[in-house]
Amino acid sequence: MTNQDPQFQNPGQNPADPPFDGGRAPQYGQPAQGGAADPYGPPVGSRFGTQAYGADAPYGAPVAEPAKFRTLLTLTLLSAVLYLLSSIPGLFMDTEGQTRAQLEQAGMSPEEIEQALQFGGTVGVISAVAILLIGLGLYALVYFGLKSVKNWARILGIVLAILSVVGAVLGMLAAGLLLAACGGDPLSAASSSPAAQADASSGGAGDVIRVGSANFAESEILGELYAQALEAEGLQVERKMQIGAREVYIAALQDGSVDVVPEYTGNLLGYFDKEATASSSEEVAAALEGALPQGLTALTPAAAENKDSYNVTAGFSKEHGITSLEDLAGYEGTLRIGGLPELAGRDYGAGLSGLTEIYGVPQEKMAFTPISDAGGPLTVRALTDGDVDVANIFSTTPAIQENGFVTLEDPKGMITAQNVVPLMSTAKVSDRVRTALDAVQKELTTDDLLAMNAATMGEEKKQPRQVAADWLRQKGLV
Repeated sequence: MTNQDPQFQNPGQNPADPPFDGGRAPQYGQPAQGGAADPYGPPVGSRFGTQAYGADAPYGAPVAEPAKFRTLLTLTLLSAVLYLLSSIPGLFMDTEGQTRAQLEQAGMSPEEIEQALQFGGTVGVISAVAILLIGLGLYALVYFGLKSVKNWARILGIVLAILSVVGAVLGMLAAGLLLAACGGDPLSAASSSPAAQADASSGGAGDVIRVGSANFAESEILGELYAQALEAEGLQVERKMQIGAREVYIAALQDGSVDVVPEYTGNLLGYFDKEATASSSEEVAAALEGALPQGLTALTPAAAENKDSYNVTAGFSKEHGITSLEDLAGYEGTLRIGGLPELAGRDYGAGLSGLTEIYGVPQEKMAFTPISDAGGPLTVRALTDGDVDVANIFSTTPAIQENGFVTLEDPKGMITAQNVVPLMSTAKVSDRVRTALDAVQKELTTDDLLAMNAATMGEEKKQPRQVAADWLRQKGLV
């Protein structure tokens, strides 16, 4: 006996209709089976679980869309947007300082810390992006599941919505507590740390020291030397490297957004005193002390310098017996000199006019070739290729050692001293800060700068932070 037997038919059912399914709930938009005349039990609810089928619904009519369906779709989309907005900040959150401090407390070396931070940063970004995409994928699954009238989509959507709201609320509470602890200033995130409190109790400023640098590699290396020495002293440090030119970082020092930057004494003196005539290291340091505006302090200068230098090839030096700027006046023939275009200017103390006025080199015996690469590869090549006899190259350029150039001595002090010096906001100077930075300044030499600059170039191409860490460890300062 089959379902087509009249005794198993629903009363009033047309034999041509599909067999009665025992009261299973139809999906939204599908014909209702059973109803007021169904003798097998009361009407059952839809798969949405939001309302029962009406007892007065005519047999075969489509099930009405549940009243809460559109609301559920809208809430799912809103929940997905909330999840996205609360997840994006995590991709850009900077926790390097806190992580670094934890690794240092764990006794890791600077090299191990750098490797861990690099690996952790990469893994962190990949993980955050993956979690974000997985979450968005689940929301898409819920949304299209609801559109396809799947009951599991309703349940999963409610769970995801609850989790996203709870997560967003907890995240906002955590951010609020962090800002409250920092006095509302994100830059003061470390001000309540034990190291900062210790600094306050020992006469320091009591909060983070912001270390900056100019926008070239040597300045960043020096900035890292200062930053890591301060950290070794137990002070909290925030890095703001590659700020820009002198005008930019001087303004940052004066407005308090940066606390210390590496500088060069001669150029710094010339920046604040256009009429300065000091030349030697001692003279420049003394003049600088009186030239700095209120609120800025120069700490102890190092022996290390980066300044103009006149260089010749070893062959030229040996052939003509030239080892000093004084020797140039006795050169027979025309001296072909290459370097910055500014060297031809009357107001450039280390230029051609200085060679004439101080060392007696006749103007008519000098042929100048301007090369606009600040003593870089073009200037070096001009000297090695024999296009010029003398080249002006900054004294810490690695090419000087790499090519065996002879840097001509300057016995009369024509070239203004450019000793490396930490320039600080006076309000941030403390005994602990001064002790940490003075230790670096005492050890730093021009040869050290040459070696560290070389380490960032060529085959090594080390990062400034790693170069600084290596030097500090070699000198026993960390």
